[in-house]
Parts: sequence; C-alpha cells; structure tokens
Amino acid sequence: MSTRTFLAGRPLLATLMLLMLSGPWPFTAPAARAYPRGGAADSLARIIPARPVVVEILSPKYSQEVEDIAVKLEAAARRNPGWFQAYTQRHARPLPYHPNLGVTKPEYQRYLDESANVPLAVTQRVTLTFKRDGSANRWTLQGWGKLAPINGTVIDLDKGTATNRRGRLDLIGTARPDMQQQAARLDWTWFATFRSAHGLVKGAASAQALVASLHMGPIGDGSQAAIYWSYRRFNNGRKMDDEFLLLRWNVAQ
Repeated sequence: MSTRTFLAGRPLLATLMLLMLSGPWPFTAPAARAYPRGGAADSLARIIPARPVVVEILSPKYSQEVEDIAVKLEAAARRNPGWFQAYTQRHARPLPYHPNLGVTKPEYQRYLDESANVPLAVTQRVTLTFKRDGSANRWTLQGWGKLAPINGTVIDLDKGTATNRRGRLDLIGTARPDMQQQAARLDWTWFATFRSAHGLVKGAASAQALVASLHMGPIGDGSQAAIYWSYRRFNNGRKMDDEFLLLRWNVAQ
C-alpha cells in the first residue's frame, strides 16, 4: 500500500518542494559552492547537539486560494504520474508552466509568487535525540510521532553516510544556499547534504526510482539549526511513497 507522510496531513510542502525547490534527477552537488569532503563532516559535527532538543516541526502557511491551487496540482500529478515524473526530470526549478499541471497559467503564476515567500508555521513541538555511539563520530536520531521518517537514522561522519530504513545516503558535501532555490526555503547559513538516488533514468520514467535526501545545517545567525528530509519512491512512474519533514531547533538548549 502506498504510504504518504505530509506535514500537517496535507500535500502542500511536498508539492512546493517538487515544483520549486528540488533539482532535476539525478541529483548533483553544486560544485562551485561545495566545500571539501572532510570539511563537511567537521562542520556538521559541530552543530550536532549533545543532549535531547525540542524541535519545531514546520509547514508552509498558504492562503486558502493557493492551498486550493496546490490541491489541483497534486491531483494532476496523481492522474498522470509518468508524465509528471519525466517532466520534473527534464526541467530546472521552478518548473515551467504546462497544461498538464492541472491549473491555468495565471493560477500557476499565483502559486509560484506566493510560494517564493511563503512563511513557515510551527505545527508541533517534539523531542529529538542525537544518541552518540561512544566517542565515535556516529549518532543515531531518536524521535517518535511526526519524527518517524527520520527515527533510527544513523549519521556516520567517519564513513560519510546517513543510513535508515530507506537505505544508505552518501554525504556529498556542504554548500551555501542559492537564494533562488534554497532547500525548503529556510534561511540556511550552509547545509550538509546526504543524498541517494537509485534506478533513475534521465529524461524518462524508470521502472523503479528511489530518491532520498537529508539536509542539515545552521540557519539565520547560527543560533538555530534545521533538518529537511525528503523521500520518494516510484514504480513505472506511479508515486508509491512520499515523505517530507522539515524541523528546526535552538542550538543553545
């Protein structure tokens, strides 16, 4: 059975990420802004909290008009998953307008205009623990409820991997945010990216496609940090699994 995990029980963040913020598949690191591999691990280790932290789970706060447009976009993706997957592979973000998106051109422009500056609302506060394995540079994320998508994730900075029930994600480095295409529209100072993409065929829908990414880094003036997790699984162009999670916490807790 298909499983879908959306913040606040709605597909709005998922639709926003896919249409505006995720790059064409397969994923590549922004080499011009990437730091050395070792530096990525060292930088990330410094912001991992030593004690459990209270995190805020975030969701975009749209107007009712744009929420209705987002629902239409999601419905169009469900009706024509093969085309939608191939279209998102071929184009950079934001996606150019096409009638198959299921909305009019003015509606789509209205959606893009608001999405570019959408505020994020706190939907829930929960506790997240980064449990360290002795003195090793390895931590296991522990959280329940809304944190289920990342619960059990093992971040191993010596190996440069993040591993969970979705498989192994490799640390591809850290990057400064592109102001036109920030991951999850947070005010990132920089973010480390773990990424995995399997079974992808450029420009066409593959029989099986598994895409997962984990972003983590400081935001704003560095007094807060954030995690953005996303996972998608396709089978012959049909979306089978869909997970998105966006959270932040105060560094000094």
